[in-house]
Amino acid sequence: MKKLFHHGRHLQALCLRAKTTKGASADAPDVIPAFIGDTGLELTDLMTDLGNRLQTEWVQPPEYDNEEDTPQYFTDYRPEDLVVRIDVLKAGTPRWPLLPEVDVRKLSNVEWASETRQQMNAAYCAKYDITPTIFPALNFDVNLNVRFGDMYWHSAFFGNYLQPSEVQTAPEIHISADPTDDIPEGSLFTLVMFTPDYPFRTSPEDGHLLHWMVCNVPLGSNASFDTVVDYMPPLPTEYAGHFRYLFALFKQDGRLTLPEQSPADHYPLNQRRNFFLHATRPYNTPQDMNIMHVQQSLPAHPTALTFFHCSYDWEVSEYYQTHQLEEPIYTPEDLLQKALMYEKYSEDQRFDAFQRTPDWQKIWPETYRRYEPSEPEKAPDMWERHKGRRKAGLKSRGRKPKRYR
Repeated sequence: MKKLFHHGRHLQALCLRAKTTKGASADAPDVIPAFIGDTGLELTDLMTDLGNRLQTEWVQPPEYDNEEDTPQYFTDYRPEDLVVRIDVLKAGTPRWPLLPEVDVRKLSNVEWASETRQQMNAAYCAKYDITPTIFPALNFDVNLNVRFGDMYWHSAFFGNYLQPSEVQTAPEIHISADPTDDIPEGSLFTLVMFTPDYPFRTSPEDGHLLHWMVCNVPLGSNASFDTVVDYMPPLPTEYAGHFRYLFALFKQDGRLTLPEQSPADHYPLNQRRNFFLHATRPYNTPQDMNIMHVQQSLPAHPTALTFFHCSYDWEVSEYYQTHQLEEPIYTPEDLLQKALMYEKYSEDQRFDAFQRTPDWQKIWPETYRRYEPSEPEKAPDMWERHKGRRKAGLKSRGRKPKRYR
């Protein structure tokens, strides 16, 4: 097809040249019969036949409605991202599970505690390293739903993905009001929101980052509760993977009375870091006093749990700038090690490593040998055995080898 197209273009050029030549001089030689040869075809017949073949056989480019509809100008691949450098299974965008199309808030606690639901929820928690890394064991006795905004699709459901713009305000808590033997009517709960991945998914701190804590949460939805620690939106670090944000629900023995009234100002970020439940904390703020009072009456294992994933967006940087905080910057571990080793060597060693060794990290000072760039290297001799025979006055057996220099 390509050859046919080129022949057609060449034929058009020759015809144009022939017409120009004939128009310039009547005695000019005719170049068209020399090209056609002895085929016996006229020029018009040849052009008509070639035009029909081009029209039927030549594949034309697609036509689009407007100038902006040009997908052939855009690549089908995405540029490399720094997230690829870390564990894809833990930091890649989670595509599972999908939020069920059927509203799970309609399920009773008995239906939610069925064997099928228990196995499914346990599989989700094991997939995203919730158990046994964070909690040794989990019970899903209560149907817990945490929804951001007015849309059901912005609910946390065992590892689904939510945008930072969707989780800027405190969520609504829904607990199934169907009482059971373990959850009698009038039960109260404490909800704790935290992340184990701050500031970096691959190298987090020893403790967790506390985002929200409320107590005296009754059964049902849109009920009143007492705020222990005010809500702080997720703060996933840029290029540091997708962070897990957990909602752990603990059953209380009774109504809790907070010893200190929580102030209206924001609980500082430094006080939220390195958080451990059922751990001793210094009393620096009124919120610390309330946290210590609440966690002393909570059991070791939560009654219900759900979580979602979230990654960096511009709202995170805006939060740090608004509160005048330093935003953490993530550097992949392999790039950090390369940068440290690069600074270890001198300029000559860096040049030698760049020129001669693909893995320059294997070059050490004790085995270092510098070559001048202008000094030629002699190729290895492939016939060393013949050198020894010629020096001893012996002839090489068979055909004399060809020397390559």
